[in-house]
Amino acid sequence: MTTIWGATLTAAALAIMTILVLPPARADDRPQNACDASCRLASNSIVQSNREVKAVSDKRVTTYDTYLLAWSAMADEERRRLLRESVTEDIVFTNPMQTRVGLDGLVAHLEGFQQRSPNGKFVSLALLGWENHALATWQFVDADGKPGFTGYDVLAFDNQGRIASILLFSNVDKQKLK
Repeated sequence: MTTIWGATLTAAALAIMTILVLPPARADDRPQNACDASCRLASNSIVQSNREVKAVSDKRVTTYDTYLLAWSAMADEERRRLLRESVTEDIVFTNPMQTRVGLDGLVAHLEGFQQRSPNGKFVSLALLGWENHALATWQFVDADGKPGFTGYDVLAFDNQGRIASILLFSNVDKQKLK
C-alpha cells in the first residue's frame, strides 16, 4: 500500500494512476513501495514479470485472467477449453477492425493474433468493476518478454460470471482522439 494525495492505494490502483494520470516516471523516481516484487517499471509502464496464481475474492479477476491466457501460444484444444471457462458461447468481441460473435469467431481472432505475433501475450494490469461490469487494463508482451502497447477492455459478465461481451480499446496512435 502507498499513500498519495492522502489516499491509501494498492499496487493495482497505482498501476492505473501510472498509466492514466501520472506523468511518465523514470525508474529512479518511482517510490520504493509503488509496486511489489512481482512488478517492474519498463517503457513507462508497469508490467507483471512473474504471474503467480494468487487468491482473489472476485471471480471476475480469475475469469478475465483465464480469458487473457487464451491469447497466448498454445494448442487449439487448450485455447478452446480456456475460452469455454471464461466466456459465453455467444460472446460479442468488438475491436476497431471488426466484431466477432460466438466462441468460434473469438477463437479464429486469437489464432490470427498468434500468427501475426507468434508467442505474444497479454497481461492484466488492473481490473475495476461493479455489478456485472468491469474495466480491464492490459499490456501486450512480445515473444522476447518486451512490454508493448497498453489497452483497455470494457467487459460485461453473465449471471454465471463468464464474459458476455468485450469492447477493446488499444492505446495506439490511430485510436487516440485528437
